[in-house]
Amino acid sequence: MKHDHASDVCTPSRWQFWIDRGGTFTAPFGAAGGRAGRRGSNRVERADGEIVALGHIASVEMAAGDVFVVETPGGGGFGQA
Repeated sequence: MKHDHASDVCTPSRWQFWIDRGGTFTAPFGAAGGRAGRRGSNRVERADGEIVALGHIASVEMAAGDVFVVETPGGGGFGQA
């Protein structure tokens, strides 16, 4: 029997997370004249379009349709462009 996930009932829930990475506060450095990388970020994109920025340690209510987004830091460049 095939399960119909569209009929599942989603209830709001509280999420707590800890993402321990240094790139949240300081961009990864470049070497030999290369530019710094991009800092990481965490956020919730609500079903209604609201964006809730989060730090590396947070607690947030999640509801059906909300999306939890983790963007990891980009590496720094190497050498002059």
